[in-house]
Amino acid sequence: MQCVPGTPPPSAWEKSLWIARFLLNDFFELRFSTFVIYLTLQHTSRASIVAARSARPRTKTAARRRYNGARSNQPARAQRFVIDARRLTLSSMQKIILPFVSGFLASLFFHESTLALLHAAGLIDPTGFSTAPFAPIGLPEFIANAIWSSVWAVLMAWLLRVSPERPAPWIPAFVFGGIVLTAATVFVVDPIRGIWPTGNMLPRLALGFASNAMWGWGALVFMRAFMTAED
Repeated sequence: MQCVPGTPPPSAWEKSLWIARFLLNDFFELRFSTFVIYLTLQHTSRASIVAARSARPRTKTAARRRYNGARSNQPARAQRFVIDARRLTLSSMQKIILPFVSGFLASLFFHESTLALLHAAGLIDPTGFSTAPFAPIGLPEFIANAIWSSVWAVLMAWLLRVSPERPAPWIPAFVFGGIVLTAATVFVVDPIRGIWPTGNMLPRLALGFASNAMWGWGALVFMRAFMTAED
């Protein structure tokens, strides 16, 4: 502490205050330097430990832990595989197998039954459940019609997006059977069999529309009865 000329010398209390101030400054500077050195050493030691661990070859214990971890995940993987397989099977059944079966049953219980009822009422000549050979395969006609209807049922289920989670498309199914199936029978299947659309087609188309529309409605009834909601 220096004295300015012309000023009284500092008292003992002021000298003590200046000394304490310098001591505190030195103390805090020393502590800060020590703290910086400590952090540097800590960072260096941690970096060296990480480098040593990464350079260390994998031991049998680590390999055993990975093996045990993989084994512990096997039940979960197997369970997921079973769930995926079940969903795939259920989806294929609801999109192909169940519509096919529904179309076959609807042909027997709705299409042929409609023809039988109309014949019993004296409105048409066909009796339904005809056992005449279906050219060219030779099967009974009602069996061949049922198989043909089954194929169309798969297409109907796909086009109308029939699903237990969705509202039942009753009117579209009725229209699909009455129009699409009748047109395919009259203008595609019958010409292949040698039966060409000639003359007055209105009675034939009306009969086909009535019976096939009932088939479409019945196929949807069986689909809704057989299908279940996916998990």
